[in-house]
Amino acid sequence: MPEAPRVRVHLSYNGRDISRDIAPFLVSFSYTDHAGSQLDEISLELQALDDLWGGQWFPAEGDTITAAIVAYDWDSARMPITPVNAPSVLPCGTYQVSDITVDGPPERVSLACISAPLTRGLRRQRKHKAWENIRLQAIAADIAAGAGMRLLYDTAINPLYTRKDQQFQSDLAFLQDFCTTNGLRLKVQVDRLVIFSEAEYEQHDPAFTIDKLDGLYTGYSFRTSLAESYRSCEVSYTDAKGTTGYAATFTPPQPPSTGEVLKLNERVESQVAAVLRARTALREKNREAQTARFTVPYHPRLVGAVTGTLRHWRPRYNGTYMVDSVTHTIGGGAGSTSSVEMHKALIGY
Repeated sequence: MPEAPRVRVHLSYNGRDISRDIAPFLVSFSYTDHAGSQLDEISLELQALDDLWGGQWFPAEGDTITAAIVAYDWDSARMPITPVNAPSVLPCGTYQVSDITVDGPPERVSLACISAPLTRGLRRQRKHKAWENIRLQAIAADIAAGAGMRLLYDTAINPLYTRKDQQFQSDLAFLQDFCTTNGLRLKVQVDRLVIFSEAEYEQHDPAFTIDKLDGLYTGYSFRTSLAESYRSCEVSYTDAKGTTGYAATFTPPQPPSTGEVLKLNERVESQVAAVLRARTALREKNREAQTARFTVPYHPRLVGAVTGTLRHWRPRYNGTYMVDSVTHTIGGGAGSTSSVEMHKALIGY
């Protein structure tokens, strides 16, 4: 078995580098990178020596931790996934401390940190607001600006709405639902909102390959879900008075073998919107028809929302997958590992 590279964690607390200070206490570190729909997170487990974490080091509301994983000797190590100019430094981003747990014996402190800013009202403050004659990107930009954040809108999908109401929802919940309805993913960082199309990202060139013949993974599983797969989706609208709206049917070029049809009774604003809604609703149901999980020695090219190739597995398992989430764990008794969850890329939608 080839020797893996040395992996270290670099940490800054409120902008100050504490890597050397914290190293003697750090038992384990993990970083979970989601492609969207869930918040990214990091966690640290530390030995509670000298009661530092109960006293002068105890976090205050709004405190931030910036983390990066650095792999030394990376280029000289043969890894189970073929790297494509793999970097030696994986920036994990900046997080706010959300939860502190002390347990024992021996006494240890666990810090849980999330990517959404706790002090900006994005997650917890419920609001009522209405927009008229506006596109999705403009609504997202308005919400981002209200939270003091930037917006990266990385998709060509940008529907126009005659009216859109936020009815006593938090900004994050409202925007999350809004994106899901349009087949988009929302990623929240401390100072930025990112909106992208999963279908568009699935067309990107693969960033890694997992080859069964390499045999260096430490665990894997494949899941095929047949119960929630649909051949096509029909969108139409009829209210209690018999009033009808726009209707559309979408069937992908390579539909599942099931004969089930997903039927939605929803009002949309145009024929184009009806087709988009049918396509995105079908994708949301079928995207987990074929999923895979792998655990491998730490690999920095495994990040959320990139694509990868599976090779030399059973024919139904081979092909292009998109990373839904990956957790990098440093320390904790198992060495440095990356655990990735993926879904097989859908064709034509």
